[in-house]
Amino acid sequence: GDSLMDTIPTIVVEQAGSDQTRGFQVINRPWTIAQMVKTDAWRAMVPEDYVYIAETDHILLRDLPNRATPALNVAFFFPYMSAAPERQAAVVRRYYQGDHRDVQ
Repeated sequence: GDSLMDTIPTIVVEQAGSDQTRGFQVINRPWTIAQMVKTDAWRAMVPEDYVYIAETDHILLRDLPNRATPALNVAFFFPYMSAAPERQAAVVRRYYQGDHRDVQ
C-alpha cells in the first residue's frame, strides 16, 4: 500500500504469479479486477449490478451506452496487447531496445 490508501478507497489483491502470466505482466490487470470483484470489500463498496472499469489513461468524449446484460459481458479488444511473447516483443521493440518484459 501507500499513503493514498487512506484517502482513496482501496482493495488490495494478490497479483497473478509468473506461472500464470508467462512474462506478460499486463495480464495482471484483468486478473486483479476479477479477484477484486470477488471480495467482500467490493460488495460492501459497490452495490450496482453493472460497473464501468477503464484504464486511467482513457478519456470518454461521449456517453457510453451500457450494452452489458446478465448473459453478456462487454469489453474492448486491444490488439496490440498480445499474450504471445513474440508478438508483444515485436511491438515493444519499435519503441524500446531492452527486454520487453521490463516495460510492463
